[in-house]
Amino acid sequence: HGGALGWVAMITFGSIYALVPWMWKRPAIYSPKLVEVHFWLALSGTIVYVFSMWNSGIIQGLMWRTYNENGTLAYSFLDTVEAMHPYYIARTFGGLLFLLGA
Repeated sequence: HGGALGWVAMITFGSIYALVPWMWKRPAIYSPKLVEVHFWLALSGTIVYVFSMWNSGIIQGLMWRTYNENGTLAYSFLDTVEAMHPYYIARTFGGLLFLLGA
């Protein structure tokens, strides 16, 4: 997801911003300030999205590797899904920030 949002989407946005004035024979982009706002919204959304997924992956992996004294798993699958809920909310917020910028 970090590669798709952070690399592919940002390169696509930059290419569009470079090509649109050339295609329509304009001297420059309509509003450089809007381009800057778009960049910061998309970057902020990408950072929130990627870090929330990264943290949730670490937490989930640690929960799956935790054993009781008798050798059974300490957490059920449902426990790990419930623990991911705050990270899913943060991921949604990051995705919405990214889409707001786009």
